[in-house]
Amino acid sequence: MLSATNYLKTMDDFAKMNEVWDNWVPEGYAPARACVTADMARDALLVEISVVAAEITE
Repeated sequence: MLSATNYLKTMDDFAKMNEVWDNWVPEGYAPARACVTADMARDALLVEISVVAAEITE
C-alpha cells in the first residue's frame, strides 16, 4: 500500500479510526495518509478508505 485517503463522516471519529488503522496496518508499513471529512453515500456509513497499492515483481 503506497498511500491512503481516509474519509470520515465526522472528525469526532478520528481517534477511533486511528486505533483501528494502527491495529490493521503492520508496524513499519504504514503508507502516506490523508484524513478528511466527507458526506457519505448512506447515513449508516462512517468511514470510506481509498488506497493506492502496487505489487512488487522481480
